[in-house]
Amino acid sequence: MYGSTNAKLYRDDLIQCPGIMKDFAGFIIMDNHLHLRLDGRLLEAIKLFTRLGGNAVNLVNLPDYGVPAAGYYKDIYGRTLKIADMIRAEFKIPVLVTLGPYPLDYFHFQNHSMDGFESMREGLYLAEKYLENSRADAIGEIGRPHFEYSPDRSDGFNSILEDAFKICHAHGAPAILHTEDLTPESYCSLQKSAKSAGLDPVKVVKHHALPSDLSFENSLTLSMLATRQNTREISRNRRRMFLETDYVDDPSSWKVIPPDSVPKRAIYIRENMDNWEDLFSNIFRDTPVSVFGSEHFAGMI
Repeated sequence: MYGSTNAKLYRDDLIQCPGIMKDFAGFIIMDNHLHLRLDGRLLEAIKLFTRLGGNAVNLVNLPDYGVPAAGYYKDIYGRTLKIADMIRAEFKIPVLVTLGPYPLDYFHFQNHSMDGFESMREGLYLAEKYLENSRADAIGEIGRPHFEYSPDRSDGFNSILEDAFKICHAHGAPAILHTEDLTPESYCSLQKSAKSAGLDPVKVVKHHALPSDLSFENSLTLSMLATRQNTREISRNRRRMFLETDYVDDPSSWKVIPPDSVPKRAIYIRENMDNWEDLFSNIFRDTPVSVFGSEHFAGMI
């Protein structure tokens, strides 16, 4: 099923991982950001995640620029919702769903001679409809491209982000951010924008946050890749945070990191850190409840 080299290395990594099948009762061992594809590993990826104790996921829609620009969001949102239903039926775990216009969608629409920002805005309003009928739980990943782009497009990206904050406030939903690496100043700017829209900054989640972001003064919630290095960096930090994989379900690789990385890091924290109970309470209970709401995790905590 997998490429031979990748599969062998990954199996060896599993063999070296201590504490497999540990019981995490009372905690939400949640991957806060992963993508799955109907033609990818799909349920096999979730099987890897759950067999190490993972018990909740935030499934984020995955861009696919092979999809025609007309009707684009209806297609990719529909796929995401179908996958969420498949996971729930097979594994009986909470699956939160995040839908929204990814910043790079702009270029997809432009390449098809469509108004990029207006098309993204339509995608935002469609995502809001799924919030209204409780099919979706968050808006994202939204924001700005993570690379340099023409400055004259900045207002357009920021305008969509501001509209998303207003929608999230109206529905009590989180906003999952995709942006460039942020500075203390840009974190504060986003916090100000969220507050102007009436949205609690705690419900604004910086996807792909960096360890250096832990020292910045603001109220946004961080979501960090569940790597060994990042786990060591958070060992003494009380900042509100998630762990994530940003797994993209490419059968030829394990990028961004493998789907069982969050429970692996949970095992590492519990077996190697004296303050594991504080970290567990923060990452695997208090943060998901404060951002998404306790109703999503009934019976787990």
